[in-house]
This record gives sequence, structure tokens and C-alpha cells, in this order.
Amino acid sequence: MALSIVLAVILSACGSVGPGGSADAAGSAGNDGGNASGDVTPVQLTADPCTLITTAEAQDALGISVEQMSASPGGGKTCNYFGGADGHLAVTEPPPDFCAPLFLALRLNDFSSTQKHITDIGDGGLLNTNGGNVQVRVNGGCLTIDAVGPNGPLDDGAMMALIRTAVSRLP
Repeated sequence: MALSIVLAVILSACGSVGPGGSADAAGSAGNDGGNASGDVTPVQLTADPCTLITTAEAQDALGISVEQMSASPGGGKTCNYFGGADGHLAVTEPPPDFCAPLFLALRLNDFSSTQKHITDIGDGGLLNTNGGNVQVRVNGGCLTIDAVGPNGPLDDGAMMALIRTAVSRLP
């Protein structure tokens, strides 16, 4: 439970550059940087996050016109879709150190009451229910989507559809 609280605090503090990723309950080895103890060392994803969700898809999800902008905060990579004061959507490939708390939470199956464990996308992940944030572990790294529209955080169904689309486009 304590890990879930720490993870929630990190997510709140980091916004769209917060931790994202996932691990299966037992950890993994090989290409995911696993070791004999089941711990997993996250890696940096290398795809262009602006190729994972299009401007048109961001506009449809938010229900507003947006402008696309790229950024590389703290070593990660983010594609932002800004709709002014009406909303934004960010697709982020966070740096590995931001992925570690989530990898651990997934390995220990330790989630708060506001986090839904995702088991059917990538190598697992979590949805911050009603929070406009979803994160998955995929290809040994993390992928995070944050979205707030004119009426607040996007609903969980929209967030899940966005992360499914983004993961399907990873090389």
C-alpha cells in the first residue's frame, strides 16, 4: 500500500512526465534487462511519441482543436497536443528512472484504490481511474498518456483507447 501512495505522489508531482510503464507480476529477463531476482531495469523507448497518436486523434479525444509540440523533458520524450486553456494531451516516453516505481508496483501487484491494473496491453500497466492518466510497460520501457479536456480528465474508456492505439504503433 505504501508503494501505491509513493507512486501516486510521484505521478502528481511529475504531470505528463511522471512515471509510466509496467511489469508482469514475476518480472522478466532477457531483452527487458531482468536479473535473477526478478527485478527489471527499465530502458528508454526510442520511438517518436508524435507518431503514436496523431493530431486528429488527439483532437477527437479531447473534442477541441489542438496544436502539436514536441519536448524532451528530463531525458524523456513527449509529444504535446495543446488546446489552449481548454485542454491538452501528452504522449510521453519517460526516462527509465521515472519508470522504476511503476515497474516495482506492477511486480509486487501493489496498487491504490484509484489505480486499475491493466493486464492486456503491452506487458501490463495502470490506469489512474477518472484521472486522465494511463501508463504501460512495453518493449522494456514506459509509455504514458495524460489528457485533460474542457470538462476535466478524459474518461477511462477514452484513455484506454488512446494507449491501445499508441502501443500498437510502437516499432
